[in-house]
Amino acid sequence: MPSYADELEKQFAAADTTTIAAAPLDLPGDHPLRLKGYSPVLLSSCVCVTDPCPCDDPDGPIVWLLDGDVRKRVAAKGKNKAGEALYEYHLARDAFVIIETFARTKAGTLVASGDKTSALRRSAFNRLMRMRGSDSAGGLIARAPGSSYGGQECGGGTLYDVYVELDGAGGTVFYYQAVGSC
Repeated sequence: MPSYADELEKQFAAADTTTIAAAPLDLPGDHPLRLKGYSPVLLSSCVCVTDPCPCDDPDGPIVWLLDGDVRKRVAAKGKNKAGEALYEYHLARDAFVIIETFARTKAGTLVASGDKTSALRRSAFNRLMRMRGSDSAGGLIARAPGSSYGGQECGGGTLYDVYVELDGAGGTVFYYQAVGSC
């Protein structure tokens, strides 16, 4: 028979824990977030327990979990739509995660007119300047109050500009903007 103290401790732990179902992703060790102690997982929108899988929704997004915030990782009984094994990640309820998001847009919006290569470079540069902003001396400043340019990091052969922003709940949000090769 379980003891009262053991069951009470389990209930306290459950009340302070969030559980997500996700598939771990392979990643080279030199990725900027991996170097900061994060691991990527593919969040599952549906768990398959039969063949064929009845799930229609695509998996995603990619979520980065700080290794120290994962209290427990347990193999789940199901798989995702792609057939990959899922794990239950038990996280502290107040743990911060990084979610990769992508914006879908028409390619024509990137190139206004003229030479496509230089127009693409201008578009990327203008977008970068809008994100950073600039002061009267032409120097770069943060793009909004509470955010700052955190420098550049190299990971997996890609050079990233890093922006750091407070999320209003006491956490920090990191934005990685690919800007070139390294």
